[in-house]
Amino acid sequence: MNLKTIADASEEDRKRGLVAWAEAFSARDWEQLWKIENPGVKEAAKQMQKAMSNQQQRQFIWSRRLAQMDHDSQMASARAEGMAEGEIKGEIKGEIKLGKLISKLLSLY
Repeated sequence: MNLKTIADASEEDRKRGLVAWAEAFSARDWEQLWKIENPGVKEAAKQMQKAMSNQQQRQFIWSRRLAQMDHDSQMASARAEGMAEGEIKGEIKGEIKLGKLISKLLSLY
């Protein structure tokens, strides 16, 4: 569901609670979040508020998020490096095969 089109959600999406969660993710403040009538959203908000009120937990959450972003960045960099290496190896193999093909064709004449 696109969070920008919550108003266009189907009745099925509303029944399944997707609209409530979409509203929760797009809430601008605690007041707006607490107005959402969904037990799961209310419990999540309660836990989030509890975690955010504790400096040590906030620091842990932030550190965990930074570690995850570092990991994601390293994985993306490694993937790009692997792709570039694969392209080079593929080009070299292609050139070798092309060279062999040309040699065979020339030997026929």
